[in-house]
Amino acid sequence: MALTDEQIQDIQQQTKEASSTKEPGDVIKAGGKQYEVVASTGPDSVTQGISVAPIVKGEPDYSQTAIVVAGTQPPNDEKGNGLGNELDSTFRAIIQSGTGYSIQGRDVEALYQQTEANLNAHGGGEITNMSGHSQAGPAVAKVAANHNVDRVTNFSDWGGGMAYTNGYISEEDKKYLDKHAHIYSDEGNAVTMFAKDGGWIPYGDVREVVGSNHGTDHAHIKGNSLDIDYYVKHGQLCSGMTKDQVKKAARLKAKNETDDFIKEHPEVDGERIRKDKEKAYYDSYVKNYEKEYGPYANEKGGKSKQTSSLLDSWELHALGTKVGGLATLLGAAGGGQQIFLKTEMLVALASQAMAQFAGFEAKLLAELEEAKEEVRRQCEEAKQRCLQAGPHLSSGEIEALMTPIQFEHVWDSGAEADIRAMLQSLKSQMTEISTHLVTSAERFSASDNTAAVQFM
Repeated sequence: MALTDEQIQDIQQQTKEASSTKEPGDVIKAGGKQYEVVASTGPDSVTQGISVAPIVKGEPDYSQTAIVVAGTQPPNDEKGNGLGNELDSTFRAIIQSGTGYSIQGRDVEALYQQTEANLNAHGGGEITNMSGHSQAGPAVAKVAANHNVDRVTNFSDWGGGMAYTNGYISEEDKKYLDKHAHIYSDEGNAVTMFAKDGGWIPYGDVREVVGSNHGTDHAHIKGNSLDIDYYVKHGQLCSGMTKDQVKKAARLKAKNETDDFIKEHPEVDGERIRKDKEKAYYDSYVKNYEKEYGPYANEKGGKSKQTSSLLDSWELHALGTKVGGLATLLGAAGGGQQIFLKTEMLVALASQAMAQFAGFEAKLLAELEEAKEEVRRQCEEAKQRCLQAGPHLSSGEIEALMTPIQFEHVWDSGAEADIRAMLQSLKSQMTEISTHLVTSAERFSASDNTAAVQFM
């Protein structure tokens, strides 16, 4: 047996505090159940993690032991292990976001070894589950694959794409994780979008839910899957829905969005525009579902979003209905007809690719600016809290508190520059590709202009 994704999610909520306050043999409560702590990274560690076994009929069941590792300790984390560890943890996250290499991996491996040793001291047991959040995601994925852990339940892996691209997660690791890992992520990539990979997670069964929230409790999980009924009932979207479920959720979501729009715009005739507004929202949600959340599930069970390449994650493969229609005609055409159709298809491919990229670029830059302003706002709020502590602290102590939370220190301007440079490079590449496509189209046309004219 093994713990469910739902149980692992509950334990994740307790991991940071438990790793600092609990020792082996202590008991924690999570999701209404009790677990005995088997091992812990301890209160002085940069990596916060525990291993636990469920208590069944009053006794710990070591045959289903889980290793659960929390994400980054940011500066001034209320559940952190001191400013030194918090800064070190943040530094590790920055490195990981650009290189994909997890310094945290050695701590996760050490926790695995300590857990095994403690299980042997209890007469044996089995590590059936591992889980990592954010920065811990790739490290847990790597260690779990190396030790053939049966179930991996991760949340919003930070730098997962870079970990795979740069070889930290090998092809062999990926093959294993694709069969054994469930990864829950927010569709908006609230934090992971700032990694160099933009939030791309290339391994495991990726399950995305609506919204932009980096917390481990954001996804509504039931057993080992998303709670689809919850999302349908609340008019929300997630991976693994059938087409009928998407339509049902989209209708309610469209109604709610229309209601909100009318409330926010009292100057418009709400009842006159309601029908058209709801239809526009509904059509958009249904049309874009597979792009955002993956393929529709069949009636027998859900199939979650799988991102197998960077191009897939950026949706540049979606070239539009015109190309598909031309391809259908091309299959039935011959001779001069094929030459004309190939010319039209290449031109369509060029225009559609550039349009897709322009949309992606605009969306990413807008989200980048929005996130930048949010970080700036949070820094200002943190500074105000420091100033409020003035009567109790010296000016030097206040300055020491405020230095790490200055916007210039928190915001990674280098990562921002990398994102903008990446976009510019991709834009140049897309322009070059489009130019080649158009040139090829011209060559097709020139090779048999007579046939093309006749077909027209």
